[in-house]
Amino acid sequence: MPEDGLLLAAPSLTAGAALTLPLYVPPGPALAPYVAYFVLVDLQAHGNQLPASPFPMLFFHGQPHGIRYQEDGLGPFLPQAMLSGPTLRSRRSQSIQPGWMVAAAFHAGQLSRLFDVQTDLLTDQLVPLEDVLGPVQTALWLEAIHDAEGALERLLVLQERLIRQLELRFACQRQSPLDQLSAGALSLPLPQLARDCGWSLRQFERRFQQQFGLAPERYRQLARFTRVVGVLMQQRGSGPTLAQLAHAAGYADQAHFTRDFNQFCGTTPGRFRQQLAQDPAFWAFRMPSTQTQDIMNRVRFHRHQA
Repeated sequence: MPEDGLLLAAPSLTAGAALTLPLYVPPGPALAPYVAYFVLVDLQAHGNQLPASPFPMLFFHGQPHGIRYQEDGLGPFLPQAMLSGPTLRSRRSQSIQPGWMVAAAFHAGQLSRLFDVQTDLLTDQLVPLEDVLGPVQTALWLEAIHDAEGALERLLVLQERLIRQLELRFACQRQSPLDQLSAGALSLPLPQLARDCGWSLRQFERRFQQQFGLAPERYRQLARFTRVVGVLMQQRGSGPTLAQLAHAAGYADQAHFTRDFNQFCGTTPGRFRQQLAQDPAFWAFRMPSTQTQDIMNRVRFHRHQA
């Protein structure tokens, strides 16, 4: 286990400790510039509702025929190891039988630092990991994670694999000017951001989409929604009204807020509050409020530190 590993990032996770799942865990220092968070899940035989997100994700789950994509009825079974790009719409799947899942969410713009893939080719897609790593390497990742005993050990194995992957990729990579933008850069006009990167506006927009998987304005739109849904996750029924929340987030009106929310979450803000409390499919939205705030703070340009 690397000395800069997960246990230092999350000291409450100790071997043999009882874990309450789903559990969201911050990365250790070696992966912090690239990984926003890890998540451990005990999947039950019910639906799974995931919101739109600017975070690309890497998923592993335990059953070859355990999860089916769901859109207008049940779709194909999902691969046991898969990559997802940023998503612009809510997604739903169905767990056919109980099992486990472990996943890593990457900072926007950082997926290509670990995998040889152009992020915009993954937008709104679920791609088998073997399409990126090849069948031999994917089988090795799956075997190591399957052989791990328990949720925490699976998480540690995944972290070790990602650190090795980072080391393999790091030697042949050059930094992009997008990696050097400050945390508050998204509030700046796009022409200024383009000048700061030394590019024309058209070059900036093209390269941003390649690295982040979204056009700059779409990323801003999705990042705003993600911060708002984080506030609703923390409130659990209390706090500002929906109209106040929409105004504070910069929406033109509550109707604009509701349209974005319905697109990105698959439900209205009012129904979301009910589903968060009652619908088991909404497990992904149930995390401790301190973790919610920490993760929502990461929805921005992440400043890369070599």
